[in-house]
Amino acid sequence: MIASSDFEDKARIKEALTKHWTSLKSRFNSMAMRYATTLAISPFSTSSKIQNSWNGLEYYKQLKDLMEKEDDNKFDSFIKKLKELRQKILSIKPDILIGADAEFIKKLKNFPFFKEIGGKVSKPLETKLTLAKPPHKAFPIASPVAFIAKAIKTIPYTHEDAPYLAIASSLFDNVHLHQKIREEGGAYGGGSSCYPLSGHFIFTSYRDPHIANTLKAFEEAVEIIRKGKFSARELEEAKLENIQNLDAPISPGSRSDVAYGFLKEGRTYELRKKFRDAILKATKKDVIKAIENHIVKNLKEASIVVFAGDELIEKENNALKTSGKKPLEKMTF
Repeated sequence: MIASSDFEDKARIKEALTKHWTSLKSRFNSMAMRYATTLAISPFSTSSKIQNSWNGLEYYKQLKDLMEKEDDNKFDSFIKKLKELRQKILSIKPDILIGADAEFIKKLKNFPFFKEIGGKVSKPLETKLTLAKPPHKAFPIASPVAFIAKAIKTIPYTHEDAPYLAIASSLFDNVHLHQKIREEGGAYGGGSSCYPLSGHFIFTSYRDPHIANTLKAFEEAVEIIRKGKFSARELEEAKLENIQNLDAPISPGSRSDVAYGFLKEGRTYELRKKFRDAILKATKKDVIKAIENHIVKNLKEASIVVFAGDELIEKENNALKTSGKKPLEKMTF
């Protein structure tokens, strides 16, 4: 497949794309949460923008434009682009990952595949991407409930405060958001997540009958924890929750992939140990300071993306206006 990918059979490619597009359309509502989150984080880094182009609403819109408009020139241009990408990507000499015991690895050294694969040495592809302003938008869909994402740019994994934001995320959920959004608000799920590798922090809620109240709950959670309204036990539980995630066992089949990811990301054992130790040693003061410096200061530049029914958007926009908040710009796609 790597050595002889064929993009000449236009009819076969169009057939495969038609099946893919049909599947994508039928699953749109079930994917609304993903589309909301990828679009919300897209202004914060080139990697987040690329993620939206590969897996988010931008990808959906591009494919819709290609498949729903009968334009042979556009399809020919698409085929040409596939061929260009094949030369740039599939011809690069690959890194090969094999997870096995030592005896099996010895046997593989003489396997002819390693000599035949060939390829050129990888060079970084040049990108000229312009990051957009954080969105403040709502997209009408056929749904009586909402899928909400509110994201802010924060700090990378190597920053000394990154472990404290991970703890803050657990505190936001356990102390306020779970009860406010799910138990009282009736949402199917929601909470907050810290992504130190890409340097962003996100609040989400899905299958939510409310929008204005949920956005208010996000702000309340930040304010409650910033003011130190959490107990020593709640802090300890937040630490253990993060340690449990860090120490989760890795299945044998995934170890090579995970180790390779650590290598490419620069997450050495020393860095990972430092992050873990910082979580265990974190104090209440550390967490509050990190929230003030990296979340509170960035809330004004947050991006908000909502997918919901048209009537719900109108109703909740009125509620936002009444509370003195900026209403969401209604979009189409």
